[in-house]
Amino acid sequence: MNYAIVTAYTPNYSEGYEALVRSLKAVMPDVPVFTAGPEIDRADFPYYTDRQQTGPWLAKGARHKLAGKVAADHDATLVLDADMLVLQDLTMFFDVCAHAEVLIGASNGSNIYFDNRPYIDKPFYHPKTISNVPLFVPRKYAYLYAIIHELFAKHAAAEFDVTNAVIHKECLDRLLVLPPQNWTNIHHYMMKADTHIKQECGTLTAQGMPVYAMHGKLWNTGYQEGLVTRMDKHLDGFSVLKAKSIARKARDIMVAEWNRCRRL
Repeated sequence: MNYAIVTAYTPNYSEGYEALVRSLKAVMPDVPVFTAGPEIDRADFPYYTDRQQTGPWLAKGARHKLAGKVAADHDATLVLDADMLVLQDLTMFFDVCAHAEVLIGASNGSNIYFDNRPYIDKPFYHPKTISNVPLFVPRKYAYLYAIIHELFAKHAAAEFDVTNAVIHKECLDRLLVLPPQNWTNIHHYMMKADTHIKQECGTLTAQGMPVYAMHGKLWNTGYQEGLVTRMDKHLDGFSVLKAKSIARKARDIMVAEWNRCRRL
């Protein structure tokens, strides 16, 4: 079986990108990493506005095109953001993706009702809402990225919305959803009192499960501080002092992992 990883790069994510690549080479040195950049034919984006013409927006579009091509040539492909770290060998997830021909993603932590979007036929409730990254894609579903790219470019749509809408329409029954705290810090799942991460024979969740990846601008001190100051809305049912203490420890673990990865 042959596997691949796709990400996107812009200069303001250079520190994160370097740490990501180093982390990947440390745990999966034989899996090639394909990187998209903001340089892309503007003819692919006929509905430009000034807001859309930023590097990150263009890089996402370039990644869609690259991911579709790479996924068509590999048994399974993993799509990542440049501000992610991979802490574990992910071969078993590639194997499941390729052999079972299923998409594998991390839960967004919420089930969303999609309506008032020009690219959906009718409103729907999405019982398997995922973050747009990480996403394992088998060769069979490489074509999804052509659809995602078209809708993203035409409607200047949020990548998260488009990705979930396309999967819901095309292959929802072939989507395997994993817990967010094992993969991303979406909605602060890696920092909440009941799902936080910890150091104990490696980086684990509060339930003792391995943390496979992390996501965030962990090289940026303002981002690091904001992780804790934005915790208030996630503290229902918990002592604020205790919960923020847990959040700080989890934040420090994430920053330490980023510093470790950039030195690999």
